[in-house]
Amino acid sequence: MKEIQWTNPSVKKLAGKEDPIQTIIEKTRSIVLEAMDNGWQGPPFDPLILAKHLGFVIIPTGDILDARLIPSEENDQIEYNPNRARTRIKFSIAHEIAHTLFPDYKKGIHHRSRQHVGVDDWQLELLCNIAAGEILMPFGPETDLQNNPITMNMLVEIQKQYDVSMESVLLRMVKITNQPITIFAASRIKEEKESEYRVDYAIRSSTSNMDIKPGTRISSEKVLAECTGIGFTAKRREKLFDGCPEWDIECVGIPPYPNSIYPRVLGIVKTRTKSTLEPLSIKYLRGDATEPRGTGFKIIVHIANDESKKWGRGFGFAISKKWPVVRTEFVKWALSAKPKLGTSHKTQVSDNLLVFSMIAQHGYGKSSVPRIRYRHLRTCLEELFFIAQNNSASVHMPRIGTGFAGGDWNIISELIDQILVKRGIQVTVYDLPGREIHKVNQTILDFVEKVAMK
Repeated sequence: MKEIQWTNPSVKKLAGKEDPIQTIIEKTRSIVLEAMDNGWQGPPFDPLILAKHLGFVIIPTGDILDARLIPSEENDQIEYNPNRARTRIKFSIAHEIAHTLFPDYKKGIHHRSRQHVGVDDWQLELLCNIAAGEILMPFGPETDLQNNPITMNMLVEIQKQYDVSMESVLLRMVKITNQPITIFAASRIKEEKESEYRVDYAIRSSTSNMDIKPGTRISSEKVLAECTGIGFTAKRREKLFDGCPEWDIECVGIPPYPNSIYPRVLGIVKTRTKSTLEPLSIKYLRGDATEPRGTGFKIIVHIANDESKKWGRGFGFAISKKWPVVRTEFVKWALSAKPKLGTSHKTQVSDNLLVFSMIAQHGYGKSSVPRIRYRHLRTCLEELFFIAQNNSASVHMPRIGTGFAGGDWNIISELIDQILVKRGIQVTVYDLPGREIHKVNQTILDFVEKVAMK
């Protein structure tokens, strides 16, 4: 696999005969360490403070798309659009700081935008993106990112901790991971009747041989198109473009370019061999469980309690708003025979969609102990298995039982894995974008399990 042929004049002046990527990382680290010696702290690391430390004149203005660097004989000036999202502002300022690391940067004004004037300007922008990632995450979760399997959901949690863009997290991750992956950024384009994605840039990890060239066109029928909202994630194994093998692809939607209604998409590409086949497991996505992904017969699953029939809160309320017939039929069933723990109710809302309500929560309202009942949840999941198997169905849900029921996802997910996934049922779990995923202390979990089994 050929390496990048560096042709951009600014890049060649920066690195000479050395590796441009390593050169820009080392130069960025130098200014970062100096700033830290002078009190710059994080996470999160604020590039605005760094810019002031470096002597830039910082000017907010709504007259530009993102940010621009205006060189000066005295103090260089960085202008930025304060109306953009916070993480985007931070990335744009860090990107402009990076431009000053090139020896010929004073030759003109630099803009952060999607437009590249020269055919190899993408090389300069790529290095500035890498440097921006180094500025925003100069020291990151090395242990998590080096050897552990990389997932988009893991990166979302890291993003929250460092208060940076997903772009920054991916740029940091691809540099330090030992996993064979390639990352890419793509944006939606329209030309006459065609609508497709174009790769803005792609970077391989040190162990990856999966090459994606900037400018590559990707059909809007591919997995990227599932990222219809900012923070929405998608997974699929497919050929991303003509001439490439099948890859495991995981994507996330990020804020669009100005004047575009479609989110940009960041992607992680992984390869798979017979010796590294991943075991069957729950698929985690960012999105809405009332809008299940994929094709074929689908079953949406939730937990109901054994006393209330109103579904006034939680995921049950979302279901009743979208499909009132589900709640109506549930109430009829509940009035005819009081729901008992371990029983379930199903309502088919279309030819290929069924809602499965599991009575696995005892009571409702405030409680000194969680209201989830794991034994009865297991009973309901056993029934669900046979329904899914008989209909060749996939199962879709939020993190059931972890809201008002007070359950622990470690226990619930293990039951789902044992009863459904390991027996061949595809299960997808959805987390709403921006929703915190909390972990519970193991001592509390042990106590909860004992109470729940009574």
